[in-house]
Amino acid sequence: ILLFAVPSFALPPANHQLAVTINKSTIEARDTLTLHPDPAKDSITLNLHADYQVLNSEVLGKKMSVFKITPRKKTAVLDGVPIRQFDVSKPKNTPWPQDLTLKFNYKGIIRNHEKESGIQLSGADYYYPVTDEAQQLLTFTLTVSAPADWTVVSQGQLNNQSSWVSNEPQEEIFLIADRFEKYESKHGDIQLY
Repeated sequence: ILLFAVPSFALPPANHQLAVTINKSTIEARDTLTLHPDPAKDSITLNLHADYQVLNSEVLGKKMSVFKITPRKKTAVLDGVPIRQFDVSKPKNTPWPQDLTLKFNYKGIIRNHEKESGIQLSGADYYYPVTDEAQQLLTFTLTVSAPADWTVVSQGQLNNQSSWVSNEPQEEIFLIADRFEKYESKHGDIQLY
């Protein structure tokens, strides 16, 4: 007899509403993050690159002041990347809301930036708050302001020259920017880039 452990429920994907300004080697970002907390856990851990200065963080919504975002004092290292961890906590005997919305404003230096080659960021760079939940999928809206001579690329549906939406769950959010040449073509009714 084979038995498999199957979780009683799967968490819905987190949602990031991410606005990013890139100035060649620096980043300034605002992320409004909606999580769906696991009712069995008392806290949520979020990870952000340690080189980013968090200007403010808060829990949004009426009657949400009982939920706290607390930065940990020590820097950690995940996969060779220095990170700052934040614990989102709730009082004992208080259930999590179905949707918990957090806002982070932060800025800092982009460490994988090379003077002539633009930037390439992903969830593994912790350029946005990443949950500690294994296999936590996410949806997102990403709006980017970059130097005029740079083109920005991400996954999802391109809404205009600087905004992407992904309603399909993803594992991470990519942000790639450089001086690219854009080539367009059509194959039948399909626009190719």
